[in-house]
Amino acid sequence: MVFTAISYILLAILLSFSKRLYAYKELIIIQSFIIFATTIGIEWLFSIYEDYAYITVRTIAIQFIALCAMFLCVRKEDDYLRYALISVLASGGGYIVNYFYSHKYFSVRLTKKVEWTKHLKPMLILFFNTLAITIYVNSDITILGILKGDYYVGIYSVSVKIYTILKQIVNALLVSSLPRLSYYVATDRKDNYQDLLNKILRALLLVLMPMVAGIIMLSPDIVVLVSGKAFEQSYASLQILSVAIAFSLIAAFFSSGVLLPNKKDRKILTATIISAIVNLSLNFILIPVCNEKGAALTTVLAEVTVMGIGMYYSKDIFKISNVRKTVMEGCIGIAGIVILCKIVNANINSMILRLSLAIVSVIYYVVVLWGFKEELFMDVINVIKQKVKREK
Repeated sequence: MVFTAISYILLAILLSFSKRLYAYKELIIIQSFIIFATTIGIEWLFSIYEDYAYITVRTIAIQFIALCAMFLCVRKEDDYLRYALISVLASGGGYIVNYFYSHKYFSVRLTKKVEWTKHLKPMLILFFNTLAITIYVNSDITILGILKGDYYVGIYSVSVKIYTILKQIVNALLVSSLPRLSYYVATDRKDNYQDLLNKILRALLLVLMPMVAGIIMLSPDIVVLVSGKAFEQSYASLQILSVAIAFSLIAAFFSSGVLLPNKKDRKILTATIISAIVNLSLNFILIPVCNEKGAALTTVLAEVTVMGIGMYYSKDIFKISNVRKTVMEGCIGIAGIVILCKIVNANINSMILRLSLAIVSVIYYVVVLWGFKEELFMDVINVIKQKVKREK
């Protein structure tokens, strides 16, 4: 609550002294609701208790309502404030629901007895880490706007939005496993910890490889479907950002899965600060030359930096195993995805039909994993079979 108050004070000062920001004051005020909602939302509570059934049902329900509201209320360019309000409520609404649902676990109340000396230092390390991430994730759009104007910001924002959504979907795999990983570290169950880490890494690779290949092959259609023909130019930056998704999530694997449970917070902060410096510096070099594609490329290089540093700091904690076979099988699968998408793109004129037929490539990828009896994939199949048997 204290830091929330500080955030709103800083926001008010920025709006008062910056004419450029003041021009967007209504939009910024609407979006600032998410600050308060995040504070009372205590999302971390449900991760601690691994209550993912609630998180899933809540997210699907609220996002569905938000989607319906978008179609009903957002019909022209001047409706951008409505769009912002619906977007904020889609996120903040979930946090408000969290507040009431949290009573299942404990009664929320304010207390004056806060052990600041005990909690503030580790909290500040994580805070500055998050701050550094926010800077290098958002600096490209800010610098792009300053150097190239709103047109390129609009073009790039489309690809960033798609990139963010896809990254968050896959990142759920990491978020959901963090409490279990922390538990294994706390109870000194090293074998369980190493085994789970390797499974998560292999699962990430199996999901990321076809995702990156699919986005690269289908990016023009994806952009037009999401934002219309006017933003078709966004496809190139989306293709570049699709590569950043892979590096970003592997970096998150080492940061959240390896370093954070082992209390290597400072190492994470170091990696993030270095990456933020790389991102900021390269933005001023590449954006003037390559426009929105330069901004996307700096994101890739920043994520590569985070990943490399995270791997280096993790080498004495986590030993990678059984990954080579997974990569080989995945490569065979994505080769089929690329070939099938090329055939479809070359012979089908309908965008909707092209995207629908792309599902065939996903089926092919699944068949490849099945044919090779990929261990992790077969484990998932066996779990599904057991659940089906129990229901019968």
